[in-house]
Amino acid sequence: MKIHLLLPITLCLLFSYHPVLAEDADAATSNKIVYIKVKPLTVNLRSKKKRFSFLKANIQLLVKGEKRAEKVTKALPAARHALIMYLSARTKKQANSIKHRQKLTQGALDAVNEELSGVAEDLSVQQLLITNFTVQ
Repeated sequence: MKIHLLLPITLCLLFSYHPVLAEDADAATSNKIVYIKVKPLTVNLRSKKKRFSFLKANIQLLVKGEKRAEKVTKALPAARHALIMYLSARTKKQANSIKHRQKLTQGALDAVNEELSGVAEDLSVQQLLITNFTVQ
């Protein structure tokens, strides 16, 4: 007889709504790190000479929170546009130098965030990662 009483109580405890647990789950998904791949980019580099140079890069965007990542993914064409415009305004010297490459990465991140802020207020990317980089 005791088992029959324990079963309904156990089921109630298992399936009852716990606001504290729900808040913890929401907090965990809002801080989850998501990487968003941008299609590989190939741009011409600025040059005064007649010889052309180009840059090819694979880029990933680091975003905190799954909801924000969904919004950034929907706005990816705007982010890609910002990257193309920013990178194509650089010179071969700026792209080749390690010293300049750090500035290039930060500048590209700033360009993406500026473009995304025009799409929606709460859109931002925390970090821009270049996973492959070729200059010729």
